[in-house]
Amino acid sequence: MKSLDVPIIGDSKDAPQDDPEYTLNLYGEQVSDEVYTLKPTPGSELYGQFAVGGGGRGLVTVGGRLFGVRGAYFQEMIDGEPLVRGSLLTNSAAKVAMVYHLPPNGNGQILIVDETNGYVFELATNTFTVLAPPASPEDDGFVGGGCQATYCAGRALVFIPGNRVIRCSEVNDFLIWPGLGTATAESLATPLKAIASNGNLFYAFSDDGFEVWQFQDADQFPFAPILSGDKIGILAPQSLLFIERFAYWLGRTDTGEGVVYRHSGGGQPERISTHAYERRIADLSTPSDAIGCTYNSLGHTFYLLNFRAGNKTFCWDKATSLWHDRAVREPVSGNLSGLPWVATVVFEGEILAIGYQSGQVLHIDDELFTDTGNPILRERILTVIPKEGDWLTYYQSAELFGTVGNTPVGQQVPNIMMKYSTDRGMTWSLERWQSTGGNHSYGTRTRWVGLGAAFGLALWFRVVSSHFISWRMVRVYAE
Repeated sequence: MKSLDVPIIGDSKDAPQDDPEYTLNLYGEQVSDEVYTLKPTPGSELYGQFAVGGGGRGLVTVGGRLFGVRGAYFQEMIDGEPLVRGSLLTNSAAKVAMVYHLPPNGNGQILIVDETNGYVFELATNTFTVLAPPASPEDDGFVGGGCQATYCAGRALVFIPGNRVIRCSEVNDFLIWPGLGTATAESLATPLKAIASNGNLFYAFSDDGFEVWQFQDADQFPFAPILSGDKIGILAPQSLLFIERFAYWLGRTDTGEGVVYRHSGGGQPERISTHAYERRIADLSTPSDAIGCTYNSLGHTFYLLNFRAGNKTFCWDKATSLWHDRAVREPVSGNLSGLPWVATVVFEGEILAIGYQSGQVLHIDDELFTDTGNPILRERILTVIPKEGDWLTYYQSAELFGTVGNTPVGQQVPNIMMKYSTDRGMTWSLERWQSTGGNHSYGTRTRWVGLGAAFGLALWFRVVSSHFISWRMVRVYAE
């Protein structure tokens, strides 16, 4: 008999064809050059809920104040209670764009853009204004829409849906939109779909490509294109966002779609999605409805794609370049659904997210191990062992190594499920459940015996728990 230590996250170069690897509500954390552990994704609790009806459409924090849009109403959350500050002309499920500026004198503004209209909220006076369109395209006035806006070099930028025209506001005054502050994306052949900025550069996307513009000290439209010609466009307009110095988006080209890219102002876009996740994106009915969200915690920066129609959430971790799934479990039926987040912010040191289904604001925290009180389902399917099995091997047992004993005294100890495949993940055995160990029993190990013979063995672990879970290795005994 011999033992084989299998890392909980293996080297991808050793993975066989059609590897069944899968990770749900766990993310990899590198602890040395070759060793990873799986850590639990954060839980959530209810922070508050915006008033009136409809789904959440946006969330922003400015100057120590928290604002959001639910349905047709722009609202402020004060001490956990919502206060309506203005009404939008649309009442849809579409995410709105919200950008702001906050000068030292405190006379800041928030620009809200929905499908066809713009609105400005003035922080000093709590005044909400519906922006008026120009009498003609060349005159002063707001001409944006498409639920898109960004803030770059002191100005808000929007585009006219259906064409390639970009317009900017006056410096730090979203109420004024000069007719001369207009430019056209000339290297793109199709209308603009999305716009985003890192403060100095802004990106303008269409179906067939993108342009990068940089601030220039000019009088009217003070930006000039510095990069164009990349024929990688955008599939999901709401997937576009900046994380630190990189733009991230779900892309498309003239020859295909469904690849996730990032770009940092110069050079070629970098593909960050994997073939496995690109196949899963291709299986979705409407991948163009993906909403991008991000947050940073414990040294990890996460980029999440929430697919509304597909009811899935795929997440990329910048620290490890690994992907995993996120999902919320319905406690009665056990059905899974993607995260309902439409936007995330950091407010008073806490990560908050607003849901597009109910307008609830959730507090997201790594020290929470339930989703609003409901246990979280976590799964990991390991890579096939051995990579290419040329001989039949009998596997006597499998032992899961991880952190156990975290269950507080008096609470129910969670069980871990294991099932296995002897045909490289094509079919699976019945579920076999074992206790994770007692309260504060840190020496306990979880072990399953009598796995059977296989040319290639795959293992599937699942736990539904309200406590901290960390897995690092599986030891398989074979003959």
